[in-house]
Amino acid sequence: MTGNLSKLEIQSYKDATYEEGGKRDKYQVLINPTEYTKSYKVNYEKTQAKGNSSANLKYNSTEPEVLNLDLVFDGTNTIGTDEMGLEAEPVPEQIRRFKKVVIQYHGDTHEPSYVKLTWGTMCFKGRMTNLDLTYTLFRPDGTPLRAKAKATFSGSMDDTFRENQQNAQSPDMSHVRVVKEGDTLPMMTYRIYGDPKYYVQVAQENQLKDFRNLKAGQKVVFPPFEKSLG
Repeated sequence: MTGNLSKLEIQSYKDATYEEGGKRDKYQVLINPTEYTKSYKVNYEKTQAKGNSSANLKYNSTEPEVLNLDLVFDGTNTIGTDEMGLEAEPVPEQIRRFKKVVIQYHGDTHEPSYVKLTWGTMCFKGRMTNLDLTYTLFRPDGTPLRAKAKATFSGSMDDTFRENQQNAQSPDMSHVRVVKEGDTLPMMTYRIYGDPKYYVQVAQENQLKDFRNLKAGQKVVFPPFEKSLG
């Protein structure tokens, strides 16, 4: 089974909420990258008792996810064409539009844009932190015909949104779940609290007279663990 070729897209946003109303410009690559790298780093403080040969690593912080990818800008029309099958625009124009999306300073916010990169299963939200351009092929007059870019992006999102994501599975927050076919209350309770034994309290909270026969599409509220479950 074959499908349409998906191209890496980079959409810029005014702020770190990445909401529809904050969209700016979009750039679609002419040639998809052959690979990309995601890096993760966790910082620990090393404490070592006197006389011990090993240290106890105590968690300090988790740094933002980092995305590294290589892109090619080509104006020879021998590697690829745009999504309409037309000849590629000149390399300087490709790079200008790319930089406008990922790194250009905006006077209204006094900073570059936030960006969302999507390609296949990848969806990365953050900001460009580094861009290296290498020009590799030229016309006789010196006009670039091909260039390579090494781009680095660091994950970044609005503090409120980030905190909500981190707490999405917390038993100390209220959760509303829609019942799916085959779900049982103990099973759903286990997903939220990590223990199915609290299904009786959840049934009472939702005034469920017959919690054994949940209906697909039904909404169930799972209250904060500390408030209702002691």
